[in-house]
Amino acid sequence: MSDVRRVLAREERAIHQHLLTMAGLAARALDQSLASLRSQDIELARRVISEDSEINRLHREVERECLITIASQQPVARDLREIVAGLHIASDLERIADHAAGVSKVVLEMDPSDASGPTEKILHLGELAKGMLLRAVDAFDTGDADLAISVGRQDAQVDDLHEEVLSELVMRLAMGPDEHSRATHLLWIAHGLERIGDHATNVAERVVFMVSGETPELN
Repeated sequence: MSDVRRVLAREERAIHQHLLTMAGLAARALDQSLASLRSQDIELARRVISEDSEINRLHREVERECLITIASQQPVARDLREIVAGLHIASDLERIADHAAGVSKVVLEMDPSDASGPTEKILHLGELAKGMLLRAVDAFDTGDADLAISVGRQDAQVDDLHEEVLSELVMRLAMGPDEHSRATHLLWIAHGLERIGDHATNVAERVVFMVSGETPELN
């Protein structure tokens, strides 16, 4: 292996590891935001929000590493695809963490004594989105395009459950002002979780591109 190739391989490994670290933090943020909703845990919600800055920092670091590697090593073929995919994956992971923090911000505004609304369905929606994220990250780590494609197939399930939740919440909003605050909060949470599923699908699409050079739309 040439010195240039050795340096490129080392830089790619560093980018890969930083992306896995980002993914782990994003998955933890999502898991904790769901837990804060389930138990109305204010301190946990605040922790999710405060820890979002570390994911933002890692996002900037990955961007810097990718751009420096492209400029200095001039990768081609699979190497270039992996670095370009890494740039996009970092952005989607950062947005996933943002949405998780957004869920926690809504939890802080909710009345913990009010348990009305389809909370269990929303928690299930979050678990589906989390499963998509974990599989997309596993596909990235192993370079498994088939696993990545399977992530896209589940996005329809997330979308269907999201529509079901929206319909129920809109009905509640139509019932009168007493329902407005709780229902509106849950609407925002459901929207954020559905977007997390979309970003997980984006990660899966980048994995397929990284492996094959194809650019499918999996959702």
